[in-house]
Amino acid sequence: MEIKDKILEIFPVEDLELLKVDLTGKDNIIITIAKKTGRIQLSDCEKASKKISEIFSDEYFIQVQSPGIGWNIHLPDEVPYFIDEIVKISYKEEDTDKIMHQRFILKGNKEDVIELAREKTGEPVVISVAQIVKIKTDL
Repeated sequence: MEIKDKILEIFPVEDLELLKVDLTGKDNIIITIAKKTGRIQLSDCEKASKKISEIFSDEYFIQVQSPGIGWNIHLPDEVPYFIDEIVKISYKEEDTDKIMHQRFILKGNKEDVIELAREKTGEPVVISVAQIVKIKTDL
């Protein structure tokens, strides 16, 4: 069984979900990116690291971290983990190919659209997934 598969079997750890696993063979480092609904705390990362260390003990250096600012959100699977967080979206205007860059509060997704709210007013905005070039976490 591969390392990634073994880590997948561990998660979820409490309410922490696995987003990504990276391995650096040269330094024997396992980097795990984890997220939960709401804010991730250092103690959440410590719990996950401890669980992973139980399996890989002295073989690897284990690093568990949150996605952080600038994380590329993969649509639609990762949207639920970033609800009510500020995101920066690059998207094509409907009638032109002009790329717009704006900050919104992520509210959810339905079918082929992303539901947002304007950061200052809370006004609802809906953007088609087909229009979105990139969506990232922001401050």
